Amino acid sequence: MARTNPTDRFLDSTRGKIVDLLRRRSRTVDELAAELGVTDNAVRLHLGTLERDGIVRSSGVRRDGAVGKPATIYDVDPSAEPLQGRRGCLGDA
Repeated sequence: MARTNPTDRFLDSTRGKIVDLLRRRSRTVDELAAELGVTDNAVRLHLGTLERDGIVRSSGVRRDGAVGKPATIYDVDPSAEPLQGRRGCLGDA
């Protein structure tokens, strides 16, 4: 049965799933892509929108070896914290 509540639709969307994962712990683009089964480019597009809307932020970098570019770590923006208790915005985990 399709969900008709806007909050439920958001939580079922890829963006909603990203927010839910980041509420549990910080993650990189590659970690999010692997957990969601989507491409890293898809995750980057969603993160860009979520960052623009002030819901998530980049919070540092992780270097998993001596070679290559460090991975950016994302989490839920603390300024969005008041929204987390409102199911209409971020939902409850």
